[in-house]
Amino acid sequence: MTALNAGATLAAQLARFRVPRLRLTLRARLLLLGLLGLFASALVALLALHQIHAAAASAAQSLATHTATTLTLQFQYAGGAAADSGSGLAVEPVQRLIDFIHQREGRDLELVDRNLRAVADADHADVGKRLDGQNASIISATLADGQPRAFEELEPATGTTLHQVVVALAGGEGKPAAYALVFEYNALLDEMNAAADARTR
Repeated sequence: MTALNAGATLAAQLARFRVPRLRLTLRARLLLLGLLGLFASALVALLALHQIHAAAASAAQSLATHTATTLTLQFQYAGGAAADSGSGLAVEPVQRLIDFIHQREGRDLELVDRNLRAVADADHADVGKRLDGQNASIISATLADGQPRAFEELEPATGTTLHQVVVALAGGEGKPAAYALVFEYNALLDEMNAAADARTR
């Protein structure tokens, strides 16, 4: 038998082969429909929960940006200098404000200059250190164009993901900002997510 004839014979056998139809009882069909309904309901609930948490995250970021912007105005007032002034801000009163906010609210704040060097920080050990890595490029972009940005940073000591926004201190007309505030808003995000969870109960 040639290969062509063998192939034709196999094709004929396959054509005669019929998959036995699966016959379900009425009870089994109802059970299957019920399981499919439960699965669909669970999927819809998960999608709704995801959307609620996404909205909560967006709201927390917007509120954090607004809060950080307000703080930059307070820093400029306390520092007694324009953000684009060659003399810069008076760091001591700004550092006192950051310490006060950190002690009262537990917020992690950091003020950096155009060289990406921390001039005031909730962690005094970081004052004078220069930022590097991906976050540094994000902060540089905000210093250049004045647009707020959000980013995440992993805290090596605790393994915690820090959710942060960076806002530039307003510079003079046509001039880039000389300072930017990095504001961590984990607590705010946790509150928003807790409120979202409460809505779904």
